[in-house]
Amino acid sequence: MKAFRTPIALLAVAGCLASAISIQAQSAAEVQKNLELFRLNPKYAGDYRSYADGRFNLNDLPAYQPRQAVSGWIKIHGAATLAQGRLAKLWEEGFIKFHPDVHFSYYLPTTEVALTPLYYHQADISLVHELGFYDILPYERVLNSQPLRIAAFTGSFDMTGYAPAYKIIVNKANPLTKITIDQLDAIFGAARDGGWVGTAWRIDLARGKEKNIRNWGQLGLTGDWAGHAIRPHGFSMRDPAGVSFNDRVMKGSDKWNEQIMTYGPRFDPAGRPVSVEEQLNRAVAADKYAIAYTLGGVDSPDVKVLSVAPASSGDYVALTPESVQSRQYPFFREGAIFVNLRPNGKLEPLVEEFLRYVLSRDGQSQVQHDGKYLPLNRETVEAQVGVVDAVGVHAVVAAPPKDANAEATLRTQALRAVAIAKRGEQRMYPPDQFDLSDLPPYKPKAILDGWIRIHGLNYIETGKLRKYWEEAFAKVQPGIKISWFLPTSAVGYASLYYNTADLLLGARRGLSDSLAYEKIMGRQPFAIQSNTGSFDLPGWANTPVIIVNDKNPLSKISMEQLDGVFGAERNGGWEGTTWHPEYARGPEKNIRTWGQLGLTGEWADKPIHVYGFNLRYNTSEGFSDRILHGSDKWNEDLVATGNFAKSDGKRVVGGDFIARAVAEDPYAIAYTNYSEEYKQPGDKVLDLAEKTAGPYVKLSIENARNRTYPMVNSNAFFMNETPGTPMNPLVKEFLSFILSREGQAEVQRDGKHLPLTAAIIAREREKLEKGWGSEP
Repeated sequence: MKAFRTPIALLAVAGCLASAISIQAQSAAEVQKNLELFRLNPKYAGDYRSYADGRFNLNDLPAYQPRQAVSGWIKIHGAATLAQGRLAKLWEEGFIKFHPDVHFSYYLPTTEVALTPLYYHQADISLVHELGFYDILPYERVLNSQPLRIAAFTGSFDMTGYAPAYKIIVNKANPLTKITIDQLDAIFGAARDGGWVGTAWRIDLARGKEKNIRNWGQLGLTGDWAGHAIRPHGFSMRDPAGVSFNDRVMKGSDKWNEQIMTYGPRFDPAGRPVSVEEQLNRAVAADKYAIAYTLGGVDSPDVKVLSVAPASSGDYVALTPESVQSRQYPFFREGAIFVNLRPNGKLEPLVEEFLRYVLSRDGQSQVQHDGKYLPLNRETVEAQVGVVDAVGVHAVVAAPPKDANAEATLRTQALRAVAIAKRGEQRMYPPDQFDLSDLPPYKPKAILDGWIRIHGLNYIETGKLRKYWEEAFAKVQPGIKISWFLPTSAVGYASLYYNTADLLLGARRGLSDSLAYEKIMGRQPFAIQSNTGSFDLPGWANTPVIIVNDKNPLSKISMEQLDGVFGAERNGGWEGTTWHPEYARGPEKNIRTWGQLGLTGEWADKPIHVYGFNLRYNTSEGFSDRILHGSDKWNEDLVATGNFAKSDGKRVVGGDFIARAVAEDPYAIAYTNYSEEYKQPGDKVLDLAEKTAGPYVKLSIENARNRTYPMVNSNAFFMNETPGTPMNPLVKEFLSFILSREGQAEVQRDGKHLPLTAAIIAREREKLEKGWGSEP
């Protein structure tokens, strides 16, 4: 099939801190250069194999036996690895021998497309590796359900990009030979208040700091080794490899040992791509007290791989192709097929038959014949066939019990929707709060006819801004009609690369979503701001603030100091999809007592207790981007919780938790979003400055709107403008309207978000006229 290559006009959003609102546009050439760091190794193409055909005996797997005759098209989207090798073609050829009237179409750009092909109804199957929080969340919000997941194959033994098994390496001089996953949690992790299973926050996964392991003696080493600190290394926390390791080892808590050194892919001074795996091997080879988790086949003669046991058991397993394929080695990975179920909870017949083929000796023999991924073992096949049996067209077994975590997360989403609906009726400031007379009026360049498709941010639908914008625009452009699809901004850039929308309005996007866009489109999206976030309404991109207990004599703090308080030593950070080693800083800049912030007397030696939002949330990633230089290296004593619904129906919300904690703890400091709804009498907001020398700015609605306050949120439109070609005239007229007195008057009329200032509008209008690549 032909890949979707139609350019897409649309927009997405910011919802980020003030300094990050103007996204620095890279040229297409710069994007392509950076993508060299993320491309699959070309040597793996075609007939390359990492193990001999027939290495694994698959005779104990069931042969494929069709349950029903099927015909038609089956659309498969997902991992580029399926196309780089031969697996997609082998499966197709094998399946049509049984079902000659079936045809296949593929779109296999990258595993980062995740579940977007399913909730946008572009494919029958999405075949990808591990899913992240923001891969699952939009599916739940769009479809109010979760997809069916079926393991399709085990990840490779040693091929980077093919879901290779994790391995734990130490310096060859280290006498350690084995380790448990619980010990890895104690080494790489930190005290936590819970953890994520999918999108369900589980407080039963909490643990205290007494379980931390920080020196080699705690692992049983003696003599000279006993007192030496363990120096951990790993992938960047927002790299999918880091996210998945955290999910499996630290219970999805995102709470890491702050001394870990993390890495992103980069170019060396000579311009040679340097993978994270290579950097990790070098670091461990150079330091006999180092330990790292890594992937793939990059091996240094100066490191050794440890055997690993599940949890705290003594069943240690060495890393070999056989132990990975049998899944006895606990750090195997896998590729999975995700599908939508029909409204009756059953599979489509054609999809069901294909799943049964994949889970047969025939299908798994093709995995082995391709020689990259590893075939499933009998136990895994039997378990997966049982899942298919439960949702098959002619199900003969009882449906599996409902997943408690899935039920918990859907319950949380339902309570969230109720709370947001109530807020949608509110207005947070008077309709004449701001004088908008200095904003330019809308002047149409032409009266046009046609349709604009806008996807994304649900909050303008929950309130009245969507209605107000549409009605006001219709008065000046009656021939331009708008269709809206506003389930959540988390739908991300899929609207762009699937050409399902012209405009997407939403929140800032993370690494995986941005990589998917850049891999598919070959450039970055183009951003035009629509409004500043609200001053104090939760959910409407309300203003980030720093709060302390009202007994604390501190009255102000700088961004530099916030890095010292909330951050930790780092050796780089992300800006968009580019890793910057120059963003490194040492532990000497950590601030851990109130005396380091200038307090004296009884406060001087008191520890700073840090609180904040769950580190998986966009709020925290945005704070990291602005304050921690995109490193995600946090003070490990940070206390954070996720939003969740208790079994009694009560909802625990991060903003409320933070405000109450700070009011009760005189030594507390927190980053949060300002809200009168959650504010406690015992809290106070600090003045903020970019630099410690000042000037410091007080929090006010005026300072948030004019952005003299150093931290504000915003919404922005991103569009997929093609360099060198005229912008869609309908889209350009609509954005010109948004960037006008009339468009911003509707923002003020709604009374939640804040209207843009004349200075911001002038800059955005200049960008709109110049087009792609014009951001400062």
